[in-house]
Amino acid sequence: MRVLINDTEITLADGMTVRHAITALVGGSPDFSNWAVRDRWGNSIGLGGVLRDGDRIEVEMATCGGDN
Repeated sequence: MRVLINDTEITLADGMTVRHAITALVGGSPDFSNWAVRDRWGNSIGLGGVLRDGDRIEVEMATCGGDN
């Protein structure tokens, strides 16, 4: 199946999750505690969400406030 992540097309096996998609996008073993994930409508979605062919998600590193 093909999904779009931040306008980059990724090919995954059927039944793969958001977590699998991020791993395919960035490679290796990313620290998943720092990712903010949203669907095409801007709704926050979990890393365990199953993707379907044609899904579009936006992922970004979550920022921490803390400028003193």
